[in-house]
Amino acid sequence: MQNLSNIGNISELKINGNRSLRYLKTGNGNPLILLHTIRTQLDYFEEVIPQLAKNFTVYAIDLPGHGYSSIDPKASYDEPYFRSAVIEFIEKLDLKEVTLAGESIGGVLALTVASKLPSRIKKV
Repeated sequence: MQNLSNIGNISELKINGNRSLRYLKTGNGNPLILLHTIRTQLDYFEEVIPQLAKNFTVYAIDLPGHGYSSIDPKASYDEPYFRSAVIEFIEKLDLKEVTLAGESIGGVLALTVASKLPSRIKKV
């Protein structure tokens, strides 16, 4: 396992209320957001990030309640909850021409986020 700080910059973004997302940013090019599956975190992508960063500005995020992102004991942690966090992430950072990639629930989120933000999403 690599040290993530050797791959890119790790930050935290407050998205609304008490919700915040930990994310890694690295590379150059149009934005690529990596969305992990349940019970994992952004570290899940550590082996592929260096390759992807050659062509994209990669953003790998910890979904709410995962990794080092905030935990809300009252949240339902369903697809709409995760979707709203990803949408807020994209809007807060004012990302455009975004490619979304994910596995399992991350793949579902890529599709549902794209349907809500068609002017910002380039590819899924």
